[in-house]
Amino acid sequence: MIAKARLAAISDGIIAVAATVMALQLKIPERFSFAEISSQGPVLIACAVSYAQVFLAWHEHHDALNGVREVSHRAFLLNTLWLFFITLLPFAAGCAGRDPQSLEAELLFLGLLALITLTLMLECRLIYGKDLSRMTDSTLIGIIHKISLSGIALAAAATFAWPPAGLITAMIFALFCIVLLWGSESRRKEERRQAAAQKKGA
Repeated sequence: MIAKARLAAISDGIIAVAATVMALQLKIPERFSFAEISSQGPVLIACAVSYAQVFLAWHEHHDALNGVREVSHRAFLLNTLWLFFITLLPFAAGCAGRDPQSLEAELLFLGLLALITLTLMLECRLIYGKDLSRMTDSTLIGIIHKISLSGIALAAAATFAWPPAGLITAMIFALFCIVLLWGSESRRKEERRQAAAQKKGA
């Protein structure tokens, strides 16, 4: 068995580096102008989608490890594969952003997003088995997984009609998942406040 703390530490480190490297896909203009910045719009969108997906994946990974003290070697190996896919994301985002009209580049990017989501789902299954209800926010995470995969599938379909549509669709779904996560946190805070008020009144 692998201690949760060690797995979380290396995962957090690799995710932090991958998220930071994402910004290196943007080129610093020799002379600043909004026209120059806007010309890198597709790269910026690809980086934003990637960053959003990494943020969501990190949050779900944190919740997955929150309810255990150690994980199996199989879960550790799957976590390693998940981290490998995340480290490839800056490369895939750069390809999709620099050549938004390329069907292959867009599908590579979207396929990698799907692999990141699927490997995390499998890791959760390995950690908790069939009893996913023991995982923190299991219902919310399940919903986000389904929305993410549905969004990626829709984005891939849109890519065949017009390649840049894949990036736009993926961005919309990623933002929706973040808003869902934000709203869920606000509801939990309100529920805790009401529970505390009722307890104090009793």
